[in-house]
Amino acid sequence: MINNKNRQKGITLIALVITIIVLLILAGISIAMLSGDNSILSKAGEARDITGTRDIEERIQIAYLGVLAEGNGNVEKGKLQTALENEFGAGKVTDLADDLSTVKIDGKEYQTGVTEGTSGGGGSNPTGLAGLTDAERELLQTGVSEIAYDDITNDNLKEPDKIKAVITGEVPITTEMTYVTGTVDTGVVVSINGSEFVWVPVPVAISSDASTISTSGVNLATNQSTERPMAKLQSGSSTNYEGLLYNFSGTTSTYKPGYTVTDTSTHREPAYLSGSSYDDNTTYGGLFNSSDLQTEYNKVVSSINKYGGFYVGRYELGLEGTNPVSKPASETVTTAAANNSNTNSWYGLYSKCKSYSADNLTSTMMWGSQYDAMMNWMAKTGKTVGTADSSKYNTATTTGSKEEDKINNVYDLYGCHYEWTLEADYTYNRVYRGGTYNDSGSPSDRNNDYPRNTYGSYGSRLSLYIK
Repeated sequence: MINNKNRQKGITLIALVITIIVLLILAGISIAMLSGDNSILSKAGEARDITGTRDIEERIQIAYLGVLAEGNGNVEKGKLQTALENEFGAGKVTDLADDLSTVKIDGKEYQTGVTEGTSGGGGSNPTGLAGLTDAERELLQTGVSEIAYDDITNDNLKEPDKIKAVITGEVPITTEMTYVTGTVDTGVVVSINGSEFVWVPVPVAISSDASTISTSGVNLATNQSTERPMAKLQSGSSTNYEGLLYNFSGTTSTYKPGYTVTDTSTHREPAYLSGSSYDDNTTYGGLFNSSDLQTEYNKVVSSINKYGGFYVGRYELGLEGTNPVSKPASETVTTAAANNSNTNSWYGLYSKCKSYSADNLTSTMMWGSQYDAMMNWMAKTGKTVGTADSSKYNTATTTGSKEEDKINNVYDLYGCHYEWTLEADYTYNRVYRGGTYNDSGSPSDRNNDYPRNTYGSYGSRLSLYIK
């Protein structure tokens, strides 16, 4: 009989000791990774804290912007305190700094992202908003960012349903526009489907008291702080505006207080022509009636007041086929003169100006007060607008054909065509401005004629205002 010796499998004492040592080492490494300043748990906590901090700061900004919007650009400390307590709970908000720059939430201090501004009433503006106009703040409150001039690109201007404000001059650029060139002083040029327009800044559109406007001539080139409002409320009305008109000599601007809508013997706007044989409505196809012009002018003034300016055609009104454009004649554009069958007389030019299409903008023929606002802006930048200069004016009938006839990126003010406006004179005349190809004039020249006339020297210029 062969006896087999049973063998039991197991570990030796040495192997057991080694296993225990390895487990202890691994446990030590794990504990080290889970504890200490650089541990996983510590890093996770930091990430949680950072996320929590950012969430709180975002909630602080939301509360601030709500108070800013409610106060029309003015933020009071007490109202912000209340808004923060509504957001985080009563008793959780303490130590809100007088300049609104910091606040404690649950005992922890947070930066609000607010710096001392100029909104008044003990208020402040968020970083980047100090000193901005009400219109700019409104744009920013709806998610619009400010863009410095050096950072302007067409990519960062394009965001659907928004308007971007170019910080050098507060120029609103709508999403359908492409930035071309210029600053607020040299003329910001934008393109819409190939037509080009220049932004005309109007810092003060509406006069609160026109009687305080000096009737003495002011050299705007040396007195740039002088404001030249373009409109005022009509006497006895809280809704209807009338234009404020100016005369020019060199860079000197003179306010003419006698140009009011009630005086039918002189220049005025808005005005419906009612003279014998010149009735706007019955003689020329009923383009508008007396109330239509007042309604249109009110919209123009309100927009310019809100956004701080308007766009004007860089070139005189032209035609591509029958469509109105603002393009140089080098692009085979037909002149939109009063003798053109598609723009017959003042009324045809008015209709073409009204028919230009842009999504966020409304087109119109230039008003006389708009034209004067453009002259005032140019004079403030040192340009001579009240003196004829035969060396500059465009002697051709094609717009944009002479580079010298350009002021702040706007062509053909000395020559090319007279430019019909909506300004009226007496009960039967409309007013045209500037010079023409066969008569050197100053850019600000003001003359008048019957609107039914179809002279080839009469043209016009597009104007756009933001809806």
